[in-house]
Amino acid sequence: MAYRLRTTVTLGLSTLLLGLSLAWAATPGTVTAVDDKGVATVKTADGKEYKIFPGDMWRVGTKVDCEIRDGKAECKQPQ
Repeated sequence: MAYRLRTTVTLGLSTLLLGLSLAWAATPGTVTAVDDKGVATVKTADGKEYKIFPGDMWRVGTKVDCEIRDGKAECKQPQ
């Protein structure tokens, strides 16, 4: 009985952790332009470009990690 419970819990936690790691997978990108209003154009590793409003903290060439959801990107600088 204990073996069966331990196996079920282990499989459940493994599945959960794998799902979370896939959901949090970041796509690397590079800032290719920043306009006067602070809107950055980020080109990701898959060749797509996204407009991001990061404020004044990014410059052209800044490396970022992006999460793409529903065609929109959320990017941050890696730590």
